[in-house]
Amino acid sequence: MEYLRRRVVLIAFVPGAALVLVALVIGIFLVQQANHVRGLADETARASNDVTRTVVGLQERRGHALLAGDRLAEYTGYTQRIDDAIAGLRELTRAAPDAETAYQQNTAVDLLVATEGLYRADSLALAGLDGTTRRLFTDAVGGYRTTLSSAAGRLTQSGRDRYEALVRGEDWSTLTAPAASRSWSSPAW
Repeated sequence: MEYLRRRVVLIAFVPGAALVLVALVIGIFLVQQANHVRGLADETARASNDVTRTVVGLQERRGHALLAGDRLAEYTGYTQRIDDAIAGLRELTRAAPDAETAYQQNTAVDLLVATEGLYRADSLALAGLDGTTRRLFTDAVGGYRTTLSSAAGRLTQSGRDRYEALVRGEDWSTLTAPAASRSWSSPAW
């Protein structure tokens, strides 16, 4: 009888031990996956930060260059470099560890594209519009408005709230008002 009891305990123990072993292997696998995903996330965050800094620096230099040299050549050169940097960032979304992360990264890139469009329009307007740059300005304005509107629908609730506050604000109303109805005030120096 004692032998039979030990045998039953042993038979009950083996599947339990096997389950513990399987759970341990799965746990190790999940930890490795988490470390891999964390590594990808860190790498993506660093790359995104680098690209964003590059874009901001290029935007600033483009604005200064438009005031000094061949405006169309300067605009085209800097804009192409910025587009290349953003394309590299968009390429990173393909390496995202899961669909949700890729979706969020793609939305973030679209917001950067919209911001870049706003900077393009601003740079052109500050440099002065002529027959050549007026079309580029119109394209930039239409582009950033379309991209921003599209990205807004994919934002989190807090992001949508910020977007709504932005487009309902006085600055946005001034920005989007027809030129004839704008009341620009001179700075009080």
